[in-house]
Amino acid sequence: MMTMDDLRAVYKAFPEDVAQRWNVENGDAGAVTAEAVLGKKRPGCSKRRRAGAGDGTAKGRGEQTEGGWYASFVLNKSDALDAALARMPFEAPRALSGSRVRHTSNAWFFFGQNPSREPLRGRPEHTDRVSHSGTWHAQQSGAKLWRVRPDENASWPSPAPRCREPLSARVEAGDLLIINTALWYHETSLPQGTGEASFSVARDFHLDLGEAGGSEAEEEDSVDMDNCNDTWATDEIPAGTVVAQGDAVMSFPLSDQPNCVLENGSRGTPSRVVSLRHIRAGESLSLPQNDSSSLHLR
Repeated sequence: MMTMDDLRAVYKAFPEDVAQRWNVENGDAGAVTAEAVLGKKRPGCSKRRRAGAGDGTAKGRGEQTEGGWYASFVLNKSDALDAALARMPFEAPRALSGSRVRHTSNAWFFFGQNPSREPLRGRPEHTDRVSHSGTWHAQQSGAKLWRVRPDENASWPSPAPRCREPLSARVEAGDLLIINTALWYHETSLPQGTGEASFSVARDFHLDLGEAGGSEAEEEDSVDMDNCNDTWATDEIPAGTVVAQGDAVMSFPLSDQPNCVLENGSRGTPSRVVSLRHIRAGESLSLPQNDSSSLHLR
């Protein structure tokens, strides 16, 4: 299995690659830095509350637990990614290593510790804006709690599964979880009272694309991914609510099914983003693709 020491070796060799797309899922962002976690220092967290931002500048991190932290980073196609994958027990699990499976040129790394008496949550329940077939998460050490439920409004290839209650799973070292995060609402947390670091690696993949759509997927595979490139609701948002204004409107992605609209400011009044309908907590926020007022956001 890959270890935290392996991750520290990757950081030592490629510190800029790691730090560039570093994100704190839960914890004091000023203390839980790449250098603090993977360098010579170790993160020290004080008990405080961090509210989720509605301006797209940070993820919803909930309440930080004393001594606990949860962070992640993504590596795109680079020598750093090759070095990290070389330390994995596999670049892809056996079930997803055939000729009809192609992986994107990215990998995500999630890790943290939670010595408290309560689970330490990551970002709020959400779906991801992705077009691939799925993502596999390989737990390398420690444990992680998953809570998922189907998005009944998503574009399922068959009728969406029906679940009266969200499904829960606890993954431990050696476990593999495969999920399409565009179809399933999901959230994760670190179990309470565990001194061992929770560490997992994730990669996206495409299944049996054939000739049709192959070039499009190959182009997508080469696109760099950001670790904080989405904007979502940390709480319920009623229709007609101003969710961001000023420079913060630049963080909103475009969609053919938008739930917000951009209202341009005038005479010193800043532009603002307004919700078009009721938006659930964890739902991605987006602006219309064909709205001329938002063309500058492309």
